[in-house]
Amino acid sequence: MILNVTCTAMPRPKIHDQCFRSYTENITGVNWKQSTLYMNIDPLPCVTQKEWDAMQIKRIESVSIAKKYIGNVEVKLPENPNYTRAYNWVYSNAKTEYILNLEDDWALIRKVDIKALIKPFEETRTLYEVVLRAYTYHYPCTCTSPAILHRRYYGVVGGRLNPERNPETQTHSRRDLGIFIPNKKNCPGDAIKQYVRVWPEECNNQNAVVSVDIGREWLDRSPYMRPQMLDASDPRYTKKDQFRSWIIRRGWDTNKIVKFIEGC
Repeated sequence: MILNVTCTAMPRPKIHDQCFRSYTENITGVNWKQSTLYMNIDPLPCVTQKEWDAMQIKRIESVSIAKKYIGNVEVKLPENPNYTRAYNWVYSNAKTEYILNLEDDWALIRKVDIKALIKPFEETRTLYEVVLRAYTYHYPCTCTSPAILHRRYYGVVGGRLNPERNPETQTHSRRDLGIFIPNKKNCPGDAIKQYVRVWPEECNNQNAVVSVDIGREWLDRSPYMRPQMLDASDPRYTKKDQFRSWIIRRGWDTNKIVKFIEGC
């Protein structure tokens, strides 16, 4: 099978090597050399040219890493970061009936054949996605963590997301995306399974988690943070719904930032 892969990313080539290796090795039945990756690599927030130059080197390294694992790689390197524009671009460019959607800081730790992930779509003609379980809870809505998406979902949502808002909050609540948006209010309990399935299905069992976060440690020691983590009195604070890019933590100077980037 040939797949399109979509990935929203930051310039973190070491993490990308783990990510792409894990999904291409553990999802069997896919011709990865004939498949195409659409990858948006947003810039890290930079204050100085020195930071920008170091960051650009890492973006190019990330592209080289991707080409090790997927035969065709289409990349966008925007000048300004915007998480939502990244999703609009990758979704709008993908073409295959099913896509593997990745955020760049996850790894797959269990093998699965692509046929097992496609089968639920054949059984349920309304299905939007099969999520590669990243959490133990019951999934009440669509998500942006690693999943197989159907064109009936990504093909409609792509290009319609408001770049001034966080993409995930929009796909949980908006009624004007040209498609029914399921959530815990309109699809309570098992009703969500008409739109979202999870592999493996078992909830409340850590052993059923197959996608693991490999970016948390990187973020915790980095110069960067999500602005919604700030105190609400900070002028840089934004609510989650407005989160589209990271900010630089206070107390980091250019030399420290560049050194950190060079180690990514």
